[in-house]
Amino acid sequence: MPGAAGANSGAAATELGSSKNPIYMMQAEPTFKAQLWRTVRTLAVAFLIISGIGALFDERGLGKGILNNPDMKPQMESKTKFEDVKGVDEAKVHAVYTCQHRSQCLHSGAPALPCACCMCQT
Repeated sequence: MPGAAGANSGAAATELGSSKNPIYMMQAEPTFKAQLWRTVRTLAVAFLIISGIGALFDERGLGKGILNNPDMKPQMESKTKFEDVKGVDEAKVHAVYTCQHRSQCLHSGAPALPCACCMCQT
């Protein structure tokens, strides 16, 4: 049966994926619609993950620990007076000097602007 052996060898030669008949593959570029859907899906998943983490923080109270620290809150009532602050005398002297200097400049023809320390027209 030499004819049967010849038919068998012919079938092996046309078999896909063999060395004589390899499979060639090409990757098609995705369409605009497919890319848009992939982007929307990725953004939606990222939003859900971030929202879930935020909900866990709110439920467990993890985010409030930092903001509820009494050292971090502003104090509305303080026993410290303005006179107690270091350097207030130097700042007052500087403000008076600035006002005096501005009044001298105004006499030289500079435009009349309100004084910074007392908001008067010097």
